[in-house]
Amino acid sequence: MNGKEIWEQVAKGELSHAMDEAAQRPITPEEIYYLLSKYAYIKVHHPDGFKPTAGRTPTITHVKGGWDLYDYGDLVAVCPGEYLHGAREGKENDMTGTAVNQMKETANALVGVCVDKGWPSAVVLNGFYGMVRAFWIGAESKNFPILGFTPTQDDRVINAWVNTVTPEALTAPNVLTVGGSSVGTPDSQDDE
Repeated sequence: MNGKEIWEQVAKGELSHAMDEAAQRPITPEEIYYLLSKYAYIKVHHPDGFKPTAGRTPTITHVKGGWDLYDYGDLVAVCPGEYLHGAREGKENDMTGTAVNQMKETANALVGVCVDKGWPSAVVLNGFYGMVRAFWIGAESKNFPILGFTPTQDDRVINAWVNTVTPEALTAPNVLTVGGSSVGTPDSQDDE
């Protein structure tokens, strides 16, 4: 059924019960978090503060991860940019991997910008929690101090895992043993 047919049914009242039910039920915290994760952002500034951005034009850089970095000199922000509204006009979607990977790659790029600017540290002004955590993890890996974020024990566990896991640890072994028999890999021999 296409969109036109659906709206025709809604106009006839055929889907009104489902629409009413959807409109009447409360939105869950999980649904809100999911929507926010699709529009993740972070804003950080120099530890000496920043000037208001009104009337200032940022330098916009497209960074690894596919997002845009907005550099105002003393304040830097990142977000999915034009991807908030779909693919860039005339360009293919070059966002890389999952939303989590995009946040990680973009946060690492943001840390790099702060370090390259010679900032002694960065202050997290605000942002989506997952993005702020990714920024903190990236900053920790470069021994770059950040203020305005206090990691939880869960954040520390995630950071420890991110810093110890190797690509090899995420790869299946050559031989899987099930009930004493090797199965499921191209290297396993079928003795039958």
